[in-house]
Amino acid sequence: MHILPLSNASRSALAFAALAVSGCAKHETRPPTPSPQAAAAPVTPPRPAPAPRPSVPAAPAPIAPVQWADLQEISYELRARFFVGIAGLESKVAAQVRELVAQRAAMTGLNDTREWDFAMKEMESARSYLTSVGAAAGKAGRDIWDQEKAKVGRAWVSTQDAYGKVKSSTTTR
Repeated sequence: MHILPLSNASRSALAFAALAVSGCAKHETRPPTPSPQAAAAPVTPPRPAPAPRPSVPAAPAPIAPVQWADLQEISYELRARFFVGIAGLESKVAAQVRELVAQRAAMTGLNDTREWDFAMKEMESARSYLTSVGAAAGKAGRDIWDQEKAKVGRAWVSTQDAYGKVKSSTTTR
C-alpha cells in the first residue's frame, strides 16, 4: 500500500470532514430530547428522607442498694439472686473508686499524697479480690457453697475497710 502525500488544502478539508462527521458532541448545548415514554410518565417529586429519630437510651432498671447482710444468708438454691447482689456490690465499689480518683485529681501539689496512693493500691487490690472470689463462688458446688460465700463476705469487708482508709487519707489534709 502506497500513501500519497496530501496538500495543506486536502488536509484541512479532511479535518473539517472528520469534525463534521463526529458532530462535535463536546460543544453541543441543546438539552436532550426526552423519549416519548419518558414524556408520558408522570413526574413524582422525590420523597424527603425521614427525619432521624433521637436515640433515647433505655433507663436502667432501678437497683435497690445492695448490702452484704442481704446476701450472706442466701442458699445454694437461690444463688442466682446472690450473683445479682454481688454485681451490685461490685458496682458500688466501682463508684467508690471513681469518687476517690476524682478526689485525688483535685489534690494540689502541696498535699503529701503518698499515704493516699498507698491506701488506693490497697483499695484496688481489695476490689480485684472481691471480683475474683465472686467469680469463684459462681463455680462452687453445693458442698463448698457456704465457704465460698464467706470468702466473698470477707472480700467485701476488705474493700470497705480500704475505702475508709483512702477516704481518711484525703480528708485529713
